[in-house]
Amino acid sequence: MTQDTSQTHTTSRLPAAGAQFAQSLNVLTWFHSHPHGTFMQASSQLGLSVPQIKHELQQLSYCGLPGYLPGSLVEINVNKTTASVEFTAGLDRPLTLTSMEAGVLLFNLEALRNTVDPSYHDAIDDVVSTLRSLLRDSRKYQVRREDRGLVASDSSTHNDRPLTQAEQEHDEQGALLASMRAAVTQRRLICADYHSLNSDSVTRRTWIPDRIALINGEPYLWGREDEREQRIYAIDRMRNITFGAQDSAPAPQHPVIKEEDPFNFEATSEWVTLELHKNLAWMLEYYPMWLIEEQPENDYLAVTMPNTGAWLERFCVAYSESIQVIEPLDLAKRVRERAKLGLQAYSI
Repeated sequence: MTQDTSQTHTTSRLPAAGAQFAQSLNVLTWFHSHPHGTFMQASSQLGLSVPQIKHELQQLSYCGLPGYLPGSLVEINVNKTTASVEFTAGLDRPLTLTSMEAGVLLFNLEALRNTVDPSYHDAIDDVVSTLRSLLRDSRKYQVRREDRGLVASDSSTHNDRPLTQAEQEHDEQGALLASMRAAVTQRRLICADYHSLNSDSVTRRTWIPDRIALINGEPYLWGREDEREQRIYAIDRMRNITFGAQDSAPAPQHPVIKEEDPFNFEATSEWVTLELHKNLAWMLEYYPMWLIEEQPENDYLAVTMPNTGAWLERFCVAYSESIQVIEPLDLAKRVRERAKLGLQAYSI
């Protein structure tokens, strides 16, 4: 009984909060639009009692912009029969997104589309189409303002406060993802210096871009090199990125991204079995490995993971004190040989 009551209360609280917020905004907007309006007039038009309207105005006086300091809060002068709104903190009009925020939201919506039920695709496509239209209009408006000398061509904020390093990195990543996404749409080849974890080397590569998506918050490119098999590449391991001319890439091959297995590990034919010391249990959250069984009698966990070749050898050597290869025996041999080569560099 207690659980059912709690669930009902939690479920009904969210829409009630939304209705309360909308009601408060209606009161604020009404008085902002009617500088000489009285409480009785507002009550008649809004369908609220006078005490309720006064309560809404009082609550609004505690709202405002982050910082919540004088000058950033909603300012309302309440008299006996009327009220006047001196400062709305922007709550009297729809909230707006910067181009960067809209671009990041667009990117996340496109990634979300790959994970939700197909019945939601039309709704997401409508929002994506609207955002793209707003971004195009925003760019045209920005250009017109620059041409008229109303804003500097490199201005991206509404104030002159210097950006922090975190904000700069966020903006740079957002701009990069927007460019990568545009390359997919406009069919441009993508070139970059790519650090391969498998070979631990950096090479210049050219991809035919098929898809940009987020996995656990990290951006990845689904692409092909010279029409070869489609693979997944981590964008944060790319440097010196350039883009080809429009239509320089052939038609895309749209990947099927499974929410439960986005890297398609189930298609892997070669797997290995390792024993991990329990002090490395955190790896289960960060590496593509799965627990087979926990052995209570000792301090080791039996896990399995895809056989990724040279990378896996280096991985086992790096954590050799806490990892033991169970199978295949060929991997254990390769790890042993790699360890010997490393020791030879320190032989006297």
